[in-house]
Amino acid sequence: MIRRLIVAGAIGILTVFVATPVEAAEWCLHDPALVFKVPDSKQRITIYATEGVQGTRYEGRLKHAKLDFDAKADKRHGAVHIRIRANIPGQGRESFATVLVVSSEPYGAGTIYGVVMGRSGHRMELSFEFHYDRGS
Repeated sequence: MIRRLIVAGAIGILTVFVATPVEAAEWCLHDPALVFKVPDSKQRITIYATEGVQGTRYEGRLKHAKLDFDAKADKRHGAVHIRIRANIPGQGRESFATVLVVSSEPYGAGTIYGVVMGRSGHRMELSFEFHYDRGS
């Protein structure tokens, strides 16, 4: 009896993996650099907002992605409050997975400031505080 359950479970798992197209597992990414000026300083902060779509067939939608950001200084604490919003439009009635990763280096490398998963046509938003050396 236990043997039958194990075999049935293995077949079920195998069916799921075979039925999932390889293309769906691939992510296509776009990685613009965002540059902020630190208040009362010549220092600039560069971060990367990696936008992604799941599936190579949606890669073209990245060209139509809307990305905006704002930064507000908190001079007393040597910090900048940063908010980033991204929206990757859908393709007709199809909906697909999207992602926004904000990091200190390209393509999600370095320090990760935030990650948000979403769906096409819906806004993704991240907020975080970036601390800097006020003596620079």
